[in-house]
Amino acid sequence: MTADLLALAAAVDAAVPTGTRAAWERSVRRRPAQTVRGRVFWSCGRPFAQVVGGAWALPTQPVRLGEPAQNHVDAHAVAADLRSSFRDLVCDIEPTQLFVRAGVEFLAGDLPVPRHPDLLVVEVDGDAGCAGTIRDGLLRVKALGCRVALAGFTGTAEQRRLLPLADFVKVDARDLALEGRPLLDLAASRGAQVVAEFVDTEDTLAEARGAGLQLVQGRALERLAPPAVRARAASRAGR
Repeated sequence: MTADLLALAAAVDAAVPTGTRAAWERSVRRRPAQTVRGRVFWSCGRPFAQVVGGAWALPTQPVRLGEPAQNHVDAHAVAADLRSSFRDLVCDIEPTQLFVRAGVEFLAGDLPVPRHPDLLVVEVDGDAGCAGTIRDGLLRVKALGCRVALAGFTGTAEQRRLLPLADFVKVDARDLALEGRPLLDLAASRGAQVVAEFVDTEDTLAEARGAGLQLVQGRALERLAPPAVRARAASRAGR
């Protein structure tokens, strides 16, 4: 870029009012991208649920009652994006469940959930800290009609305390040969459906099926999905 163009760019940048720039930056922060991370399948290959990640699933910063009003404005804007994305995904794909990864900020916040909470599965990392905050948040979203998935289950004490709240428990399929039946029995001990994650090879898929797991997530099943379903998922991921 020449010196003249650099000078012109600087002049244009300087001409933008500070208030306009701040409003634009807030708008960009509260409209993060949607990312389709994959799907959960029945072990036979039929889609069961969409798995979605991305910052839009969380407020831009922790939001709690009593904080400045602008934080609540930003949080509700993010919630609106979540509702919009949720509605579009549900009406546009075969699975009717939507797994959304949620962090402490979401669970500790005062955010509404989509208008079909019965179709939303709030997924949390069982190894995350703030176990009390996570538990309180999960109780709140379950009271609103959502279901809960506990990801990365390895049987730690914190994870076991969250088991009674879990409708789904995800285990790493690559650990099945080492952990075996005791881990699966523990994961299902409070009535949750067990999902095998990271099923990326045919061997891992066969192992998950051999263990009796009906729900799986990973590239091995993505390759078996019908072309039309793969095309819709790719279209969403490219937005």
